[in-house]
Amino acid sequence: MAKKLRTKKAKRAASKFRKKQAWWQLSQKQYLWLLGLLALTSVVYAPALDNQFTNWDDQYYVSQNAWLRNLSAENLEHIFTDQLMGNYHPITVLSFAFDYQMGGEKPFIYHFTNLLFHLLNTILVFFFFYLLSKRNFWTAFITALLFALHPMHVESVAWVSERKDVLYTFFFFISLIAYYQYVSTKKAKLYLLTLVAFFLSAFSKPAAVVFPIVLLLVDYFLQRKWDKVALLEKIPFFLISLVVGLLTIKSQDEAAAIGMTGDFGIFNKALFAAYGFVMYIVKLLVPYGLTAYYPYPDVADSLPILFYIFPFVMLGILYLAYHFREKNRLLTFAILFYFVNVALVLQFISVGRVIMSERYTYVPYLGLFFLLAYLYNQLIISKLSSKLKKMLPIILLLVTLAFSYISHERTKVWYNSETLWTSVIETQPQVAMAYYDRGSFYSDHKKFDAAIADYTQAIKYDSTYYEATYNRGLMLKKQHKYTEALRDFTKAIQIEGTHPEAFTNKANTFIAMQQNDSALYYYHQALQVDSTYYLAYFNRSVCYFNIKNYEKALTDCNACLRYKPIYHDASFNRGNIYMRLQNYDAAIPDFLEVLRQNPKNDQAYFNLAFVYFQKKDLAQAVHYFSETIRVNPQNANAYMNRAVIYDRTQQYKKAYQDVLKNKQLGGKVTDTYIQQLKAKAGF
Repeated sequence: MAKKLRTKKAKRAASKFRKKQAWWQLSQKQYLWLLGLLALTSVVYAPALDNQFTNWDDQYYVSQNAWLRNLSAENLEHIFTDQLMGNYHPITVLSFAFDYQMGGEKPFIYHFTNLLFHLLNTILVFFFFYLLSKRNFWTAFITALLFALHPMHVESVAWVSERKDVLYTFFFFISLIAYYQYVSTKKAKLYLLTLVAFFLSAFSKPAAVVFPIVLLLVDYFLQRKWDKVALLEKIPFFLISLVVGLLTIKSQDEAAAIGMTGDFGIFNKALFAAYGFVMYIVKLLVPYGLTAYYPYPDVADSLPILFYIFPFVMLGILYLAYHFREKNRLLTFAILFYFVNVALVLQFISVGRVIMSERYTYVPYLGLFFLLAYLYNQLIISKLSSKLKKMLPIILLLVTLAFSYISHERTKVWYNSETLWTSVIETQPQVAMAYYDRGSFYSDHKKFDAAIADYTQAIKYDSTYYEATYNRGLMLKKQHKYTEALRDFTKAIQIEGTHPEAFTNKANTFIAMQQNDSALYYYHQALQVDSTYYLAYFNRSVCYFNIKNYEKALTDCNACLRYKPIYHDASFNRGNIYMRLQNYDAAIPDFLEVLRQNPKNDQAYFNLAFVYFQKKDLAQAVHYFSETIRVNPQNANAYMNRAVIYDRTQQYKKAYQDVLKNKQLGGKVTDTYIQQLKAKAGF
C-alpha cells in the first residue's frame, strides 16, 4: 500500500514538474533520441544532395525561371503577382530566389534546403504532437519518426519542385504550435503568430487552405467549446483561405490545369476519390509499388472491382470517426485530420494527369501516424504479456529499418530525369509521358537514337501524342533522315494544327533538302497559325537570303526582331543582309548588338572588320580583325585579311608574320605572295 502511495506521489510530482517546464524543454536523454532521429533522417536522405534537377517542372521553377536571377523590384513583382505552373505560391518561389542568390543553378543548394526544411518539420511535428499528447514523449517521437522516414514522403523532399510541400508544412506546424499555446494562455501575440504563420503557409502552397478546419479539429480534441469567441477567432483564417482558394482557381484556370485529363463524370470521380482515400492508407501500412506517376485507369472498360469496394471502406472509416466522436476523441481527430488534409487532392475535381501522388500524403498522414504512435504506446503500458511487449520495440525497429532502406533507395530514383522516368516505366510501362520525358532527357544529352526509341514508345501508347511526334521529327531531322522527319511533322500538324513550330520545322526540313519553294510555303502556313511567331520569320529570312532575295530577307528579319527584340541570331543575320545590300552603316549596330549579347562571337568581330574595310576605315578594320584573332586564334581568314591591310599600309613585317600564320593554320595563300612580303619586309 505504501509503495502505491509513493508511486502516485511520484506521478503527481512529475506531472507538476512538466507543467512548470516550457513546452520545448526535454530531458537530455530525450533530446539525444530526437537528435538521433534527425541524424538517421539525414543519412537516409543523403543521396538527394548529389541529385540533379529533373525535367519534371524543375526547369520552370529554377533553371529557366528568370524571376530568380536577382531580387529586383520587377522580379519580386512577378513572384508576388503572377502564377507559376498553375499555382500561386509566391513564398515558395521567393525561397528558390534566395537559393539562386547563394548557389546559382547548382542543384545542391536546392536539395540541401529541401532536406533542411524536412528536418525542421520533423522537429515541429514532434513538438506539436508532444503538446497534443499531453507531453507523452514516445507518442510524439514515433509520430515524428514515421513522418521523417516514411517512403511515401520521399517525393516531397527529393524533388526540387516540391519545395512547396516542405515549406508550407514548416509554417503550418509553427502555426499549430502557436495556436495550441494561444488556447492555453490566451496571449494575443500567439494568436498573431498563428495568423502570420498560416498566411506564409497558404502562400507557400494552396493545400494549406484547410488550416482553419484543422484548428476546429484541435479545438475538438482539446474539448474546447465552440462558442462565439472560438468561432470569431477563425474568421481571419477562413478569409485568407478564401483569397488563396480564389487565386488558385484563377491560376489553374489560366494554366488549363483543371480538367486537363477530361471529364470522367461525377460517378467515376467519386470512385476515384474513394480509391485514393483508401490506397493512401494501404501504402501507409505497406509502402509497395511506389512510383512518381499513378495514372488514371482506362474508363473505357469497366473499372477494377476495388474501385467499387473502396467507397464502402471509406464510408466505414469515416463512420468510425463519427461513432467514436465522444468516446474516443483521438481516433476521431486522427481520421478527420487525415481526411481534411487529403480531401482537396482526392480528384473530386480532376487536376493534373494522375489519380494519386505520393507527395499528397506529406501532411495528411500525420493524423494516422499519431493514431499508430498512440496505439503503440497504449500497448506498451497495457496488460499484455511481457513476451508480447518485448516484441513491440523489435517490430518498431524493423519498421524503422525497412522504411529507412526503402526511402534511401527511393531518394536515388530522383537523381536525374533518366533514373526518375526509368523507375516510372518499370512500375507503369504503359505511361506515354514517362517515355516522352526520358526521351527529352536523351535528346538534351544528344543521345538521339535513345530519344527516338523513347518517343516511338510514347507514340505507341498514345498515337495522338503531339509533343512526342514533333520531337521525334526533330531527332530524325538531326540525323538527316529528312523523309521520316517530314512524316512526323505532317502527323504532328494533323494531331494539333495550332502549333507554328511544327510548320516551321517542316519548312526547315525542306530547306535542308534544298527545296526552297516548299519551305517558303510552310513558313507562310506557320505565320497563318501565329503571325507573331518570331522563329518562322527568322527562318524564312534565312531562306530568302539563300535564294538572294535580300529585300524580303530584311523584311522578315525586321519582323523577327520586332517580336523578339533581343535575339542574337536575328541581329547577326540582319547585319549580314545589310552587308549584302552594301548598307554598311546599318550593319554596324547589328554586329555590335551581337557582341553585346555574346562578346566571344569571333564571326561578328570579323564581319565588323570587313564592314570597316569596305568603308576604307583601315584602322578600325585592323582593330576588329585583331579582336577576331584574340577571341579565336585559329581564324586563318582574320590573319590573311589583316595581312592585306598591313601590306597596304606598308607594315610589311606584320603582314609577313600574318601570312605565315595563315599558312600554318591551313589558309589559302600563295608562296609567291609570301615571298613578295618577305622581300618587302627585308628578311
